[in-house]
Amino acid sequence: MEEEMKARQVTTASIAKLSAVLLLTVLLSASAGVVHATPIGGPNNVGCANNTCQGATYTLTYSGSPLPDNDPNTETFRVTLDVDTSTYTGGGGFIDAVAVKVSAPPHLVSASLFSAPSSGWVLHSTTLNNGGCGGGSAGFVCADHADPAVAVGGTLDWVFDITLDNGFLFVPPTQASIKVRYANSDGRKVGALVSEEIDLQTHGGSQVPEPSSVILLGSGLVGLVLWGRKKIQTRN
Repeated sequence: MEEEMKARQVTTASIAKLSAVLLLTVLLSASAGVVHATPIGGPNNVGCANNTCQGATYTLTYSGSPLPDNDPNTETFRVTLDVDTSTYTGGGGFIDAVAVKVSAPPHLVSASLFSAPSSGWVLHSTTLNNGGCGGGSAGFVCADHADPAVAVGGTLDWVFDITLDNGFLFVPPTQASIKVRYANSDGRKVGALVSEEIDLQTHGGSQVPEPSSVILLGSGLVGLVLWGRKKIQTRN
């Protein structure tokens, strides 16, 4: 009887250890692969090789997986430019134009502006220069506003849906590029035109396991524990 009790204790302990391992696997699987994009700028202007960040923080992310696309030769990605202007020191009161480049020409097929900090923004297949959106594209898409649309002092997001030839999205170590134009209330540029290279990285997206996968792992854990308990009860 004593040996049987010890055997049950060993079996129970083994199941407990295995359950803990599987539970840890479920938790790690739920969080593994979540890559947060590396921002540039901030009060110390970190990562701003052209020294144009002016204290603001810039982050460029994408969903990690293409959006539904009917063309087998292209991929459409949702790209977000996040500008935290809470520490901006450049002297401008507004942002009236932004541009992003996530692929080399001629692989940019089309783009649309999914959302912006306010209404009235217009998308152009051009780059951004001191005078606003204009000139050749060079792989950029540019969004501008006829009036000073958004005041600095908070976090502002522009979200683009960008369609590219398959396999030509800039991902690390290849760097994407951003441009931002600060202006005064009259729409005149103030300070340097932000023009910097930046890593385009995923923020969540497809790198996080699907909920169904996590549920399946959890169900397997529960099933194994119940099976082990049943085996112990059968021995009794």
